[in-house]
Amino acid sequence: MLAPVRSVAVAAPLPEDVGEGPREEVAEETPVRRKRSSRNHRRGETHSWEANPRRHNRSLRLERRHMIYALAAGAGVLGLILASVWSLNRRERPEVLEPIAAAPAEPAAPRDEVMGDAEFLNLAEPVATAFLEARNVEEILPLVRHPETTGPRIRAAHPDGKLDPPGLSRFNLTNTVTHKGGIYQVAVETRDYDVRSMSFVNGPDGMLVDWESWVGWSEMPWEEFLAAKPAEPKLFRVIVRQADYYNFGFSDEEKWRSYQLDSPDHSHSVYGYAERGGICDERLRANPDAKESSFVVELRFPSDVDSRNQVIIDRVVTDGWAIESPEKP
Repeated sequence: MLAPVRSVAVAAPLPEDVGEGPREEVAEETPVRRKRSSRNHRRGETHSWEANPRRHNRSLRLERRHMIYALAAGAGVLGLILASVWSLNRRERPEVLEPIAAAPAEPAAPRDEVMGDAEFLNLAEPVATAFLEARNVEEILPLVRHPETTGPRIRAAHPDGKLDPPGLSRFNLTNTVTHKGGIYQVAVETRDYDVRSMSFVNGPDGMLVDWESWVGWSEMPWEEFLAAKPAEPKLFRVIVRQADYYNFGFSDEEKWRSYQLDSPDHSHSVYGYAERGGICDERLRANPDAKESSFVVELRFPSDVDSRNQVIIDRVVTDGWAIESPEKP
């Protein structure tokens, strides 16, 4: 009798890459989260910002608040720094005061006003007439420039106080008014047919005549100057001509230039010398085509030259005989 046959289940063959022992099918691996001891974790809440938007919004508000606090603190520190720098600058720099309003300017003196030729002639002609008709010093003093210094000179020239008036024949003979700074000049003819230039200055006291230029006043009489031979410069009004005389201490033609100097009345004449190329030489030669010119100069005798008619031209004060702002009127 045959024994009953047991059914034996045959296991399916394992894959070749499987090692020893049976292997269970493993599902797709998911990220492993570590356990946290927080209460929220126990409740199943996650810590992902996407998974917890309320927590995310609260964190953003905190960050913004912290940023505002930081900015405010920075602005405060910057303000303190700027205040300190401004305070230091105020200590180092002097305080700038507000400008004080200037007082109203005084009206310009009459001599500073620009005067037309017609106005000048209307004012000057009566003064010229009175000046040339004056018979004594007292009559002429109100008509002259710088009476405080001119007065004593007029009295010295006329000790008896009397004048011999030449009178006025024609005023503005050439119909030309010459301006030289604040000085006006016109040609006049006296009753004895003497044609001369007359200079005027319009000052605070009105139109006045420059007496020194009219008479050719000099600081020292020519006779006294030639006799005393002073080594100190003296002021003279002269008529200047070119000359060619070199002698004694002035024989060096390369060093000196010679000029003939005549007194206003042509009664005295000397040779004056200026260093070639110097200031005096340049001013005297400003108009080389003129045969003669009028100048105010300072003259002196050299200390080492014994000559009666050779002098040094120490300074040229001005061309013409009227000095606009005289040191010695």
